[in-house]
Amino acid sequence: MEIPLPFRLLGGLMLIQAMVFAQAAGTSNEESAKNMNVLLITPNGSPFLPAMYSSVTSGSAFYMDEFMPATIFLGGTSIAKSAFVRLDLVDNSIHYLNDKKEEFIVTQTVEKLVFENPDNAKEIFVAGNSLPTENATYKNKWFLVIQQNDITVYKLYTKKIFEYKPFNSGALEKTIETYEKYFIFKDGILVESKKSRMKK
Repeated sequence: MEIPLPFRLLGGLMLIQAMVFAQAAGTSNEESAKNMNVLLITPNGSPFLPAMYSSVTSGSAFYMDEFMPATIFLGGTSIAKSAFVRLDLVDNSIHYLNDKKEEFIVTQTVEKLVFENPDNAKEIFVAGNSLPTENATYKNKWFLVIQQNDITVYKLYTKKIFEYKPFNSGALEKTIETYEKYFIFKDGILVESKKSRMKK
């Protein structure tokens, strides 16, 4: 007898929670990749289409082009880990590789993303909607947390795509430029502390 669709979806969501809490107890990289792959078999992951950046001639959409180990905090006590994660700062999406090395985008709500560098240093990004800001534009951005002595600074990368046609060419090309802003808390509100500048 075929299982009704609502029960199949419920089973999938229960499977996500089971895998997520298993990660909280600590698992291997291989098991972590399987955990992220759960997002693939439910409505919580979507394929990445590389063609969207195929005509980019300079610059990068990503914080780091290479995939890195990371922990993804989905809210509450739910976390997911993967050895292959990167952050798209053009559309602010999180990408991961499944066990077939296919690139997918996380579509669940994520509160925090922690990259683990080879030297064991951690780079922490927090979602803008978790910070006290009245600027609606910042709410769907990612802020890198930088600790400077007793002051916490939040660094915002903004990446913009510019299109142009080279001389005597009918093909449209794109460049991606990166801009940086720094923020601190003042009177309980996130405020810019330095003027924005383009990253060279």
